[in-house]
Amino acid sequence: MNKFLKYIPIFFWIIAIAALLIGLLNSGYQFVQSRGAILCLSCMGLEENEDF
Repeated sequence: MNKFLKYIPIFFWIIAIAALLIGLLNSGYQFVQSRGAILCLSCMGLEENEDF
């Protein structure tokens, strides 16, 4: 039983870090989807077309 109790915090941290990473990936993906075209155009030096 002591061994099991010793591993509970480790599992908690793994779950917390995984949830944080999934949240960051989801919000980052939505951000890239909304801004990707603008960032790509500005990277290629087409930022003078400011119709977007």
